Amino acid sequence: MKNKYKILQIPKVAIIYLPKSDGGEAITAVDIKDLVKIAKYPGSWHLFEHRPTGHTYVRGWNGSDKPEPLLHRYIMEPERGQNTSHVNGNGLDNRRKNLDNVAIGKTAREENSVKDILSKLSWLYLKINN
Repeated sequence: MKNKYKILQIPKVAIIYLPKSDGGEAITAVDIKDLVKIAKYPGSWHLFEHRPTGHTYVRGWNGSDKPEPLLHRYIMEPERGQNTSHVNGNGLDNRRKNLDNVAIGKTAREENSVKDILSKLSWLYLKINN
């Protein structure tokens, strides 16, 4: 990895500095334990705007024209048929507690809301039947 970074003790995260097209910098947060893996990436990490949705993510760039990895997928290594979703919707928050591998076409918020509804229904069923 060619990016500058800083390790913060409170909260325990690493901040990676990302070059912006206007010459400025943005930052992304990652877990310190993932920094070793991220640092092995041979290129650098940059801001990437997904034009259809307008969401901002972090994408690798190694000087080639081929697609490079998205940081959240690089960290989580989703299985075939899965995407990695940002739970809080912030594509620059790449800490594991904010990343979730979900079925393609779903978001972590949708998956979590379904789980939440099912747990509430289970609680209601138990309350009614006891």
